Amino acid sequence: MKILFLILTILSGMSALTASSNLKDLGKEEIERMRAEVRIPLEEFIMPDFPILDANHTEVSRSAIEGKYLGVFISASWCGPCKYFARFLKKYTAENQDEFVVIFISLDRSKEAHFEYSQTINNLFFTLPYGHRPKRQLWDLSKKFWLTQTGIPVFIMYDPQGKCLGRKLDEIKEHVQGKRKYLPWVN
Repeated sequence: MKILFLILTILSGMSALTASSNLKDLGKEEIERMRAEVRIPLEEFIMPDFPILDANHTEVSRSAIEGKYLGVFISASWCGPCKYFARFLKKYTAENQDEFVVIFISLDRSKEAHFEYSQTINNLFFTLPYGHRPKRQLWDLSKKFWLTQTGIPVFIMYDPQGKCLGRKLDEIKEHVQGKRKYLPWVN
């Protein structure tokens, strides 16, 4: 029985290793195409029993996000690329606050850092309580997002019914830069 278990463990490890190395063998364009198709259910980020907080960490009603497009933003105060993307996301959110909201999920190292960062990134963003789920789970979600490694920022958009629209980092940035419009609520 131990030998069977050992063989299965080795085989499953080899298939995971093969899948990982296969991804690394793909070209950048192919990986980007695959990343564009990533769909992570909203429930993996926001559980129904978790309170939603404003920038001051005061609990708000879930009605504040209902009926709107929702962006889930995993970030941290120590992350330069996160701060860079947050500049665009703040402007996009301010321009579209009637149709769009953001829930910021922190990977900061402390509750205090989470509080300070959530106040600086945007008073329009909502957040979840610090430590609402183990950081390892959040890093695992980032791996689903990036495919080839873990990393932040993570930004995924959902329609008002909770359907995942996918990764929208580039669309948000290019909209704010005036390169192209990205307003999924406009037909």
